[in-house]
Amino acid sequence: MKKLKRLLIFIYIVVFSFAIGYFSGYIDDSTANYEAIKESYGFFIHFIKLFLLALAILSQVVLHELGHLVAGLAKGYEFIMFRVGNLALVKRQEGFTLGRFNIPGTGGQALLAPKAKAYSNYSYKLYMYGGVISNLIFSFSAVFFFIFAKEYFLRVFLLYFFAMGMISAAFNGIAFSSAIANDAMNAKYMDMHEEYRIFTSYSLKLSKFLANGKGLSDFDEDEINYLKKTNFEFAEGYVLLGDYYGELLEEKLAEKYYKKALNKEFLTGELQKMSVVNELVYISLVNGKTEDFNSYYTEDYKEFLDKYLSKMIIGFYSRYALALLMESDEKKSEDIKKEFYRYSKKYIFTGSIKDAKNKIETVDQLYYK
Repeated sequence: MKKLKRLLIFIYIVVFSFAIGYFSGYIDDSTANYEAIKESYGFFIHFIKLFLLALAILSQVVLHELGHLVAGLAKGYEFIMFRVGNLALVKRQEGFTLGRFNIPGTGGQALLAPKAKAYSNYSYKLYMYGGVISNLIFSFSAVFFFIFAKEYFLRVFLLYFFAMGMISAAFNGIAFSSAIANDAMNAKYMDMHEEYRIFTSYSLKLSKFLANGKGLSDFDEDEINYLKKTNFEFAEGYVLLGDYYGELLEEKLAEKYYKKALNKEFLTGELQKMSVVNELVYISLVNGKTEDFNSYYTEDYKEFLDKYLSKMIIGFYSRYALALLMESDEKKSEDIKKEFYRYSKKYIFTGSIKDAKNKIETVDQLYYK
């Protein structure tokens, strides 16, 4: 089914590529003074078109995330962060601040959290589909302006804008999951599984806490007890418990729940699963469990570490542990530590920085004792 969906998306992109080519030719042919424009700009006309394409992509990314933002606020969600690329505007208790955050493979993000208890029911469909709705509204609005526009480069931009909006709507509106579940897949799983709705609510609320230097241990007692007493069908609830005990540096309990998660199906995608493996690699290293370490330190994990995790906060302490406890490479570990401190200066989730520092210090205590 996943392969079929990816094939359909590929066909969709190919069709749109041909459509862009066709309509680009139509714009050229229907512009009375096109030859004069071409002669005036020469070869630079291609650079201008590339710039307009990049501008169209950026515009649709911003509008997609604004769609999530407006939808979330309309449903009474609390604003946490608005991100384009790796530049993020985050709300903290002391006010708004700019920082950086990125998830490889994503162009932006609008994080808002329901105000109810994390295990409560809440409205989610409009928030999840807000970005797709925004892309569609603005894309079809561009068609209207395209019909009446006369200026050549404006018509080119409107064409690109429409195409990029429709591609964004397809990528996020057709349910599929690779490393990360897209908007439609998240909504689909939230429809199908109550515990996935609850996991999403916990994750959104956790983002708010992390932005303010807190974590899962700062959740209300009843919210933590809900996690502890629930037998989850899927992996995500056990991931939260693993993160909770990991934050408290109770490694045996963290390991227990991470292992439980690995024995369940992950709805959130491969990146979440490999993040759990990352935690188990770290735990096995600091506890000297060679057999466990060898079972987790696979080629798949190493590929994810290089491609995704090394660019995320959780990749720092695992790479640091690998450099010191496995390779005994002090120079490499110092380079990783320096990179971490540079990275953390503008990183918006200060609670995650605190957790990463604790785990790096644990490695230092073991190696330099």
